[in-house]
Amino acid sequence: MAVDLDRLREDATVRLPGRADVVTLVKVKSGPFWGFFFEGPDGPGKVVLAESELVHIELVDTPAELRFDGDPVQFRLGIEGRRIQTAFAYDMAAVAVSNIQPLPHQLEAVYDCFLREPRLRFLLADVNAGRIQ
Repeated sequence: MAVDLDRLREDATVRLPGRADVVTLVKVKSGPFWGFFFEGPDGPGKVVLAESELVHIELVDTPAELRFDGDPVQFRLGIEGRRIQTAFAYDMAAVAVSNIQPLPHQLEAVYDCFLREPRLRFLLADVNAGRIQ
């Protein structure tokens, strides 16, 4: 994927070839060999790259300024969805919202055996007095 040369300008946030950290460009000199003066976590620096090496530059989009004027109803729905998702992932939510009273040996089977397996393919059933609980 070719890099958009118009976006290689001052104040752009990029990851340069051979560097793991993200830097902010301070000055860019174009030509057959491009000069990039930048400010990074280790301080200022300079890199010279040939035009053929520009494809290895990764432009990092920085998020826009945080805003706190969102729709509160949508926020509440998102939080409630996350709560339900977490409850089902880490709790016996189906049991928690029903009239089912799990027996101690069933809980032991689920938490001590079934959930420790990498693939969850179990059916837990008890027969008591000829009726399935």
